Amino acid sequence: MKSSVELKQERASLKDKQTALINKAKTEKREMSVEENTSFDEYMDQRNALDAQIKRVEQIEADQREASKNGKTVGGERNAETPEVEQPFSFQRAINNARKNQVQTGAEKRALEEGLKEIQSRGLNIPEGIGVAIPSEMLVGQRAQTVTGNSGTKGGAFVETATAVVMPLLPSLKVEEMGANVMTGLKGNLKLLSGGQFTFSYVAENADVSPTDVVVDGVTLSPKRLSGVVDISNQWLIQTTPAAEAHIRMLIGNGIQNAITTAFINGPGGVAPTGLYSVITTNVQAGIAGAPTWDNVVGLETSIISANATEENLYYLSDAPLKGKLKTTKKDAGSGIFLSENGMLNGHKHVSTSLMPTLDSGVSHPLIFGDFGQATVGFWSGVSFIVDPLTQATKGMTRLIFNIYNDVAVANEKAFAIRKNFTV
Repeated sequence: MKSSVELKQERASLKDKQTALINKAKTEKREMSVEENTSFDEYMDQRNALDAQIKRVEQIEADQREASKNGKTVGGERNAETPEVEQPFSFQRAINNARKNQVQTGAEKRALEEGLKEIQSRGLNIPEGIGVAIPSEMLVGQRAQTVTGNSGTKGGAFVETATAVVMPLLPSLKVEEMGANVMTGLKGNLKLLSGGQFTFSYVAENADVSPTDVVVDGVTLSPKRLSGVVDISNQWLIQTTPAAEAHIRMLIGNGIQNAITTAFINGPGGVAPTGLYSVITTNVQAGIAGAPTWDNVVGLETSIISANATEENLYYLSDAPLKGKLKTTKKDAGSGIFLSENGMLNGHKHVSTSLMPTLDSGVSHPLIFGDFGQATVGFWSGVSFIVDPLTQATKGMTRLIFNIYNDVAVANEKAFAIRKNFTV
């Protein structure tokens, strides 16, 4: 079938032929001949027929564009030489299919099947009533995000006011931006290697080499169920614009990101990860509660030098109020230099987040320094969720109950130092 553009070109060509007949008669200062009138009328009949055909084709093309947004195929038989192109996975379309109790098709069907297969192969429980499962293979490759903010190239993104507009479902984690390792598709428990250093030395040719006797202990990553509930307006779900899809992904992505970051900092352990507040036991800076000083800040760095932390992943981490205090506290009485300037503290990036809790009923503001490359976030599956269209139906909302199996742990806690009782 010809497109509307091709048909309009044919119609324009017929009009040009009619114009040529008229111009010829005018140039010769005469009326059109019988043969010319006959040709003119034939061209007009063909134009009228094309007008009706163009109208039909334009309607078909409009229907196909609309159907394409909804992941359907319209227009009858396809050209056997033109392979059918499957619509990319739509998070929004998957939710709508589930809430309307419609069978998933296309990319959504494949995602559900692969997601469920992945969960089963990992030996994990599939929650009853699951509506959508997105395998981790669909999330890989979406992780690297270019992030900018008010406090440095990467650090500023740790502040909640610098949230990105568009975010993949499994977001680029804030701890990942600071150098933490991320592993997907894990099976069973994973032991992270840590412990002392391996010793190398120069020896003479053919001389015996003393073996390194290092006890390698390890922190174990094990799948922990991260669950959450998100209520989404049905008005958003019926939208077909990229902005609507991005909005839903942002809501869910932020929730997952914040939960993992919070657990990394102060997770209680047990069914949840154990956070840095509890993990750091070797390098805990002592002292009475009070405002931060230059000696305190440098002391945190000094305490982990022996841990061989790499320069690339060294960060200071605090909440926003403590960062503000450090930016307004002078290094000494005469230099006019403040402890934290331009997002840097003691020559290292200073990151702040509202997800870092205070202690002692809000009085104490911890400061952490360390090699965040020692942290690992593990995922055993992608993202699965149950679609509940009934619980919030009277409010025009659809409820999504999420499950993600993951864990976060630090291989070597000696690569981190903490002071827990700074005041602002």
